[in-house]
Amino acid sequence: MNAVTNTKQIQPKEQVAVLSLAGRKVLKNLLQRYAGQPFLQEQLVQLPISDLSGAEVIVEFIQLRRLGLIRAVKKAWGERLYYIPEDFLSELQQSMFNIHVSQAEPSEITLTKEAKSGIANDLFRALVWAGKNGLPITAKGTLHKKTMNKLSEQIEVSCEDFNLLELKYVHQDIYPVHLAVVLDLLLYTGLVRKGSDAFLLETTAIEGWLNKSFQEMQHILFWAAMERYTIPNPSLQHYRYSILSPSLMTTGWYRVRDVLQSLEQEGLMDSPEIAEINAQAIGFLHMMNAFGFADVGEDSSGNVCFRLISSFHETISLTDIHKSEEIKPTGRFYVEPDFEIVVPPDVPYSVRWELEICAEFVKMDLMSIYKLSKNSLAEATEHERSIQDITSFLEGNSLTGLPDNIKVTIAQWGKEIGRTHFAAVTLLRCTDEEAADEIASHPRLNEVVKRIGPRDFIVESDQIAGIRPVLEKMGLSPRKQVHGLGDEYTIFPRIPFHTADNDSSLGDTQYIDTDGSKGIVYSGRTLHFYEEDHDIPDADVFFPTIDSVPAMWSKEMRTYHPSTAQKIMEQALDWKTSVLLSIEGTTVEFIPHQIQSRDRWKARGYIRSEADPAVWTELEAGDWEEMKLVLPSK
Repeated sequence: MNAVTNTKQIQPKEQVAVLSLAGRKVLKNLLQRYAGQPFLQEQLVQLPISDLSGAEVIVEFIQLRRLGLIRAVKKAWGERLYYIPEDFLSELQQSMFNIHVSQAEPSEITLTKEAKSGIANDLFRALVWAGKNGLPITAKGTLHKKTMNKLSEQIEVSCEDFNLLELKYVHQDIYPVHLAVVLDLLLYTGLVRKGSDAFLLETTAIEGWLNKSFQEMQHILFWAAMERYTIPNPSLQHYRYSILSPSLMTTGWYRVRDVLQSLEQEGLMDSPEIAEINAQAIGFLHMMNAFGFADVGEDSSGNVCFRLISSFHETISLTDIHKSEEIKPTGRFYVEPDFEIVVPPDVPYSVRWELEICAEFVKMDLMSIYKLSKNSLAEATEHERSIQDITSFLEGNSLTGLPDNIKVTIAQWGKEIGRTHFAAVTLLRCTDEEAADEIASHPRLNEVVKRIGPRDFIVESDQIAGIRPVLEKMGLSPRKQVHGLGDEYTIFPRIPFHTADNDSSLGDTQYIDTDGSKGIVYSGRTLHFYEEDHDIPDADVFFPTIDSVPAMWSKEMRTYHPSTAQKIMEQALDWKTSVLLSIEGTTVEFIPHQIQSRDRWKARGYIRSEADPAVWTELEAGDWEEMKLVLPSK
């Protein structure tokens, strides 16, 4: 028994280069038939490779396992599922098949859907809203309708972006599909987890996420979508991975029809399948458009076309996502005298996170815009940011510092907001001073009860609404929050941010623990539910009766009685191996597929030699002079 190679270090092209011709045939056939979908051991010997015996297929398959090109998982009852890792599909497809798609003439294309800003931005906006407002759930465990409506207002993606994918997910009768996708990604990345009465933000995971670049976020979310938002169909998987090919230029338009026909020409799907998956193929492009990876258009005949964004290939091929320090954002924003804050694309999302709580969001674009206001600072104090916190943050992350008029105005606003707040207390009221004096002098009570101090005022709860506007007119606007009264107030989490001057503490926060079993969408792949199987048996395990067969059958070429020859041929058929036959002085190899025992027995199968390709033929015992059984593990 052997252990599998460390698959994290595997380079598919290098491993394919060391394969035998037979090994390449087996791998190509498995890739063609199953793509990255799971298959059983029994299906191996059914591969339609005419010039290889079933035993040869198994022997080559074991070598593929040792090289890490095929992996396995084990079900609870011991049955194994084998698969080609999705990480390898694009590279193997490009190296083993010639998929060529001609560009469409740009003048014939009408742009119908320009690529959106990026699914990473949608997750950011959803996290910001959740940080400010919380994500409480109903008794059924779903978000409230009001919350769903508010979240929908924050994000760019819409239902029509995912309708053609026909996704199946939890509470499908309640969640619109675009919100289901966003919530699924938040759970999959570990940024959110489900609690007993709310979806809760995971601040440690959020810190790691927000200190990634936009490109890194998009990379992770793209590959999550490739795995999760699909159906388990090999042809559709071939289609999806063909679009990743570097041969599809990011400046060119391509027809979906042409991609599918190219795959058909390479034997990766047939005509009936093209019609079957056409809607899913277009749906995938709509998702690519929603995620910010492709423009979608139509030609004059109504054929759906697509154009990949310029950074597509670079984004999806980040090879070391956790160590790509060269793309870490370290920029700063600009605070303008008119109170606008201009945010270039290289400003870290961790900095933008804090900006969201002290400035009003205006728009997210190549240059995003925020605006300082008295209300935005009041909201920041609601979430336990002091005026000094806000000023220090703005000064520390503004490339040109704070204009003088901004400093003065913030200081003035600071005198008017956040200096007072209401807190619910219990009032012990006596009807006369004599009773109050007695309580104050009691040795067991004087430690737990106090008369009102110089800064405290007791207010009846039902009087708060009337007192609040009076305080506001006095320039002492109290916080909206009333400590200890009603439901717990949502506090916008503090996320450490890192800039060019402060990046020493990044450490393990760059790692995001993606878990395929998390989320609410029923994923197209289920392999993550099973235990990984790293043990690889030797070939002899597949042929347990090998030691019980007479040694002379496989030792040398000999002449046998027809009855013995039949037994040898039947053993070859049972093992799915071959026999060597001497026919008119020439040695050929015969792979039996059928044996007919009525009257004079006959064998049907493929006969092959070094000079000629395999040919289907029928043989009788008198058609050869000598024979030898080929042991399958040799």
